Amino acid sequence: MENLKFYNWSEVRLPAAGADSLAVKLTGTVADEVKVIDTVEADNFVFRTDDWLPGLYVYQQKTAGAVTGTGRFRLEQDLEHAAEDFDPRSTAEITLEAIDAMLANRATVQQRWVAVGGKAIGYSPISELKQWREYYREQVAAEQAQTNQE
Repeated sequence: MENLKFYNWSEVRLPAAGADSLAVKLTGTVADEVKVIDTVEADNFVFRTDDWLPGLYVYQQKTAGAVTGTGRFRLEQDLEHAAEDFDPRSTAEITLEAIDAMLANRATVQQRWVAVGGKAIGYSPISELKQWREYYREQVAAEQAQTNQE
């Protein structure tokens, strides 16, 4: 599957490959509806992602009702339309910062309640925080390496 990335509040063009409709759904949710797109221009499905939530979406291309292709794409937040409290950092970056703050004894109340391994870091022993710190450092490094490849 391709690593496609788009932004909400934008126009998206996905190759139709001869299909006549596209069913799209945000992963990890039950309540969100499946969006069906049937606008094809120059053999591309064309649709807008206004008000769509950031996240991973899966799609199926259909021809005469039969699935003829599948894929996925990531929808990123358009910063111009982000909520005032939007934090563009990944979960790994936020958690690493909270762990570093705890180790430096300068964590905010919010940082003390970041869940690491199923518990708030405010109640984790220093040795465990150091282990989690290394884990999240590796996660952040992997995310940054992936971003640099894109």
